Amino acid sequence: MHPIDGSDTVSLKAKNIVIASGSEPSKLPGVPVDNDGKIIVDSTGALELDKVPEKLVVIGAGVIGLEMGSVWKRLGSKVTVVEFLDRITPGIDNEVAKDFQRILKKQGIDFKLGTKVISATAKPGGGATLVVEPVKGGAQETIEADVILSATGRVPYTEGLGLQNVGIKTGPRGMVEIDEHFATNVPGIYAIGDVVRGAMLAHKAEEEGIAIAEQLAGLGGHVNYDAIPGVIYTHPEVATVGKTEEELKEAG
Repeated sequence: MHPIDGSDTVSLKAKNIVIASGSEPSKLPGVPVDNDGKIIVDSTGALELDKVPEKLVVIGAGVIGLEMGSVWKRLGSKVTVVEFLDRITPGIDNEVAKDFQRILKKQGIDFKLGTKVISATAKPGGGATLVVEPVKGGAQETIEADVILSATGRVPYTEGLGLQNVGIKTGPRGMVEIDEHFATNVPGIYAIGDVVRGAMLAHKAEEEGIAIAEQLAGLGGHVNYDAIPGVIYTHPEVATVGKTEEELKEAG
């Protein structure tokens, strides 16, 4: 380990190691996030703005984008949400998503669905421009904004862990591959939380932490993933638990 205070490197030995390093905001090509500049920001930067932007453009109509957009709308911003898909909140029930979008539109949030982001540029004098185009083809459009929030999800935070040094297998976007007992392909090394498959939720990670601790203690730790709730903290809030109607129909 490399202590952040600059002191000497420390080596630790253990019978078992659990990787639980969490996640970080994903990066979108053509959108240069600079939280210090407070013009093109991610979810962390959106919490640190020192004033309410008159015009806020949110890239991504998922949980984080809508939560942030809802907050800044209630604080007085004119909010436009740009989403690549033709719907908001992928992964939740279609009917719920449609009703949810109607409520947000009634509150004054604008949506550009089925829209691809080409580039974002911070202007020297302040503000930014976002160039977009329809996913199905068509003319490009330039959107002016005071602040652009990139909220296209999160990715596992595994950079610098040296997983490749011991041969740990990773999947798409750096996700650590595990079996049903949280074990990686390297004996004695396990992984839980945002670095593995499944929803990136704190309470899901906590349950996995309890389960792996019980397993390593010789007990039967288990997580029922069908009973993990999720909440979108907008106004009103939207909560889900279990499978969606679409998933159940597909399963027969």
